[in-house]
Amino acid sequence: MKSALSKFLVLAVGLSLTLSGPVSSADSKTSLKTQILIGQFGSKWSYDFGDLDSSKGLYYLTDRNSKAIDVIDVNKSVVLAKIPGFTGFKGKPEISGPNAIERDTGSNLAFVSDVNSIKVVDLAKRAIVNSIAIPNTPGNRIDGGCLDPTDKVALFVAADDDTPSAFFISTATQKVIGNVKMPGASGLEGCQYEPTTKSFYLDVPSNKTNAGGEVDVFSGADAAAGTPKVAKVYPLSGCEPAGNALGPTIDGKPQLAIACDPTDDGKEGDPLFTLVMNVMDGSVVKISQTGAGDQIAYNAKSNKYYLAARNWYPSGKVKVGPVASVLGIINAGSASAPPSFDENIPTCLPTASGGCKSGAHSVATDMVTGRTFVPVGTPGASVINVYGE
Repeated sequence: MKSALSKFLVLAVGLSLTLSGPVSSADSKTSLKTQILIGQFGSKWSYDFGDLDSSKGLYYLTDRNSKAIDVIDVNKSVVLAKIPGFTGFKGKPEISGPNAIERDTGSNLAFVSDVNSIKVVDLAKRAIVNSIAIPNTPGNRIDGGCLDPTDKVALFVAADDDTPSAFFISTATQKVIGNVKMPGASGLEGCQYEPTTKSFYLDVPSNKTNAGGEVDVFSGADAAAGTPKVAKVYPLSGCEPAGNALGPTIDGKPQLAIACDPTDDGKEGDPLFTLVMNVMDGSVVKISQTGAGDQIAYNAKSNKYYLAARNWYPSGKVKVGPVASVLGIINAGSASAPPSFDENIPTCLPTASGGCKSGAHSVATDMVTGRTFVPVGTPGASVINVYGE
């Protein structure tokens, strides 16, 4: 895939700046439409999860350098505000925050993970209104999370502790109601709450039983009762899962896309891929043309998954050739067609070696416009790349 240099007007908080960014080849359906300037943090910008409220056209991004949540108007491509009060960047993500943000769609509240805490944010007031103390290892962050609006329970993980844990929070009382320790796990990653099965699905990159990782299933009712436990395990092979995203329900079977990234622990030449799982039985479809991603998002408007594949090797194999970070796009499938690869769009300009590593690991999509938002730290500035068809 060829790349060229294209210039876009960047608008943010009354500032304007012309920046350069990668564009897709002439035959690509998706291209870089604009960029939104966040700050002058350069390639050292530390950010994490984003949550896009399509009904209001607002994108909330956790921004560690700003010690805040960035509030972005996706229709005007401007930063409206920064919600302060978080730990900030302390040299490495494991001891920094904010990290994950989970909106409670039944209220104005969002639950945001930080160091040893979950901050409760009133998005209407754009202020922290409570802090829930989490008894994980002092100084370590709480990382990814997901929220069950029916049982009013949120799951957040302490992924970096010597023994990783899944903590369950009542969103009604704003207190910890359960904790499941995961001895032997190499960490804990993305999770989703699926309303048909009324269950949480949590990615475990690896453990002593399943070196290639697994998806652990927790009942929402068990969690709400204060007795959370692993109800089911779906083993994975060669995946080492990171983020996940709920897709369409096909023939009554909810689909879960799983970002696999074995590049840290995998052997040279191991295959790279992304999985789409039927959560009713754990069966998977393997997409081999894109992978090595962190976060992944689903857009119902386009019926596609968008993968922030920061560690993708175009060879399709671990450590074979240069890294070329991309936005991997996957057709989510239907009753008549299984999930399939669509295209890879570069998220940085290639070097002389033909590769590039943008570090772009976060992604969010807008259900109204169909556009996709990927934060990138460039040498000159910190921006959000906005992609669309």
